[in-house]
Amino acid sequence: MLSIYEDFGYNLPTDTLYDAIKQAGFDGISLLWRESFGDTNNAPPLLAQKAGLYVEYIHMPFNVDPNDLWRDNLNGSDIVQTFGHWIQDCHRFQIPALVVHLINGYEVPQLNQLGLKRVKQITETAQKNWRSCTKYVYIYIGKAAGKRHSHIGTRGI
Repeated sequence: MLSIYEDFGYNLPTDTLYDAIKQAGFDGISLLWRESFGDTNNAPPLLAQKAGLYVEYIHMPFNVDPNDLWRDNLNGSDIVQTFGHWIQDCHRFQIPALVVHLINGYEVPQLNQLGLKRVKQITETAQKNWRSCTKYVYIYIGKAAGKRHSHIGTRGI
């Protein structure tokens, strides 16, 4: 299967972009999660599927700071629910994988028990929601805003 990430520099309406990707010979696409996933008629996964593309994975949005997982604040509590929302979208649209980062940037937070507890909650949500459709959870610990990503591993569910 030949697949491409949706954001490669062209500013076109979503359905037009996906049709062009299919016409260019691609079989699949990877999507950046965004608020329009909540649109029941024009959600990006539905438009991609309508164009005949297999949705390989959703990537977490770049405006969410995963460093909050490790901080004892309200954002840290909220991010667990946010990750859960993305997991539910994968289940709802039958997308087999979600790519998330557990840290971001050059100022890496101190990893701690609170963050590990939150990661466990996210993992449990994935196990409950993804049994029917998910093949893998991809977890990257690295500098998403930097030059280096470290692939830690994949784990089948």
